[in-house]
Amino acid sequence: MIWFRRVLIIPLSIILLLVLSSVLLVTQVNDTLGNPRFYNDQMSRNDMYAFIHEGVLPAALDDFETNGYAEDMPVRITAIGDDLIAAAGKILPARWLQDSFESGTEAVIPYLTGSRDSFTYTLVLKDRVETASAVVKSDILGADAFGILYQDLVDYITRNMHEEFQDLPAELTLTLAEIEESMERIAPADWLVDRLEVLLDSITPYLTGETDFFAFETGLEGRVDAIASVVIDLLCRPETYDYFLEQVLVPEIMQELESTICLPYGVAVSAEEVECAVRTVLPLSWMRETLAEIVGSLANYIKGESASLGAVIDLSDEKEAIKNSVAALANEKMADLLCSLPVCTMAQFLQIVSALPPYTLPGCRPLELSCDELRAYLEIEFGAYVEQAIIDDIPDKIALDGEDIRLLLGDSAIDFVDRARELVADYSTVDENDLAQLLGRDGMEELQDMRSTIAQGYTVTDSDLREIIGVEEDQAAFDDARRWIGTTRSWLWAFWLIPFAGLVPIGLLGGRTWRTRLIWAFAALFFAALIVYIAVAVSYPVLLEPRIEELSLEASGDSHIEAALVLKGNALMESAATTFTSGLKNKILMLMAGSGAVLVGAGLWPLIRKRIGEDQLDSGSSGSSGSSSDG
Repeated sequence: MIWFRRVLIIPLSIILLLVLSSVLLVTQVNDTLGNPRFYNDQMSRNDMYAFIHEGVLPAALDDFETNGYAEDMPVRITAIGDDLIAAAGKILPARWLQDSFESGTEAVIPYLTGSRDSFTYTLVLKDRVETASAVVKSDILGADAFGILYQDLVDYITRNMHEEFQDLPAELTLTLAEIEESMERIAPADWLVDRLEVLLDSITPYLTGETDFFAFETGLEGRVDAIASVVIDLLCRPETYDYFLEQVLVPEIMQELESTICLPYGVAVSAEEVECAVRTVLPLSWMRETLAEIVGSLANYIKGESASLGAVIDLSDEKEAIKNSVAALANEKMADLLCSLPVCTMAQFLQIVSALPPYTLPGCRPLELSCDELRAYLEIEFGAYVEQAIIDDIPDKIALDGEDIRLLLGDSAIDFVDRARELVADYSTVDENDLAQLLGRDGMEELQDMRSTIAQGYTVTDSDLREIIGVEEDQAAFDDARRWIGTTRSWLWAFWLIPFAGLVPIGLLGGRTWRTRLIWAFAALFFAALIVYIAVAVSYPVLLEPRIEELSLEASGDSHIEAALVLKGNALMESAATTFTSGLKNKILMLMAGSGAVLVGAGLWPLIRKRIGEDQLDSGSSGSSGSSSDG
């Protein structure tokens, strides 16, 4: 009869094995996938927060360069990659990433597992924006990184301006080196750093929602005079001087003059000779002063101090010098003409001169007088003649309008001046209204949403999650799943009653006394746990590891960031599986240890009971001997 009863234990033990396996598996799933600490531990164990700075960001920079995005940038971002990564580490440190992730799992996982009916998770961003502003000022603008960016920016602008100014007259052509040096003078690095720091200080409170307005002084108006100084230095060179005379001054001066100007006594002065005289009395130093006035008028136009583009060249002081130079030339010609006269005696000469008509030369010249002395004797001086025939036709002032300056400098230069005027007029001070005009209605709405998110934090609730799920049918299925998971978790303790309740019939069928029944019951539990442990230990390398390898992700292209994420994702998957299996094995070992302790206790109970009985007997014998002695 006893053997029949013990044969019945076999199917009960099999059922116990299946039930125990199921309860252990459900418990481990609850303790891992249903526990925020599991995800948090996995992230920490695999250094995911450090990986973002050490793996993701470097890979992103590599992709930025290899995919050609860097070619479209005016500066080399990859050249300061280490500085950017270090700055990112200060703006979003690993500790902040960890706290943000863990607070997220602790809010969302209980909702997904049905422990809560709602959740609200807020990612605080305001302090990160403020930190970013401080880090950019200290680690980028105030470090060597900005020197690299500044040089790249100067090179980029230099190349563009060199291409843009291709239509300048050949005499005004600028080299790359000249443009680069000019850019460094117009917008020096320390000035640009100061303006960028002011911009950060102005716009950061606006972005964080502390203020609803901001005003940034760009300082562009203050750089116009620096631009004027640079332009003057660039233009004041011999090539420009020749071009300026030939294209501007000489045409204006000579437009009223004939090609040959006839003076009294048969002296003639050509236009070329007048032009040569002009060059003599208008040196390079004069041109620098004149160009300074022209460029100054351009600067006033850019700053909005004058309504139109124009300049005035004043020649009133130079006309006297031009007259004297041409008169001296005419006097020389007169002297040469007198020297060509036949020689005669002084008496003959005086007789001829006494009856000489006005503006007529004598027929001979005396040897006693030199050519210049003869001209002086005849009182021939061309100053007044030159003034009447030439100087009076030269304007006192030459007015250059916008079209004249456009012809002088070229279309691209004037277009640059017009753009500079617009920039100074529109962006000397930039505020929230300018930003709204720049971004447009849609862009401004996005900006306001971003400001609200920064000020209040990025908040995700169960409503947002349900909106992502979509249609009501899917939401209902999601709620049903949460409900079943929650019910299972709340009754998980009751599931453990099933295998322990199964120990009762096994013990009653296998033993005759309470001790033997206890031994049979917990022996069945011990061996069932042992079988489960062996099954888990064997199945992991044989079944689970190959399956994990099959599920491992592979990078689909040449993306460095994808390769890094795939590699880390596979490591995370393997770590999660290992942690799950180790936790399951630990639970089984604890169950085996507990059942083994009960078995050892039940097996040793007779010896313990016998020992207790002997101790009581010895105690009783000692008590009897003491009583007899006392009697």
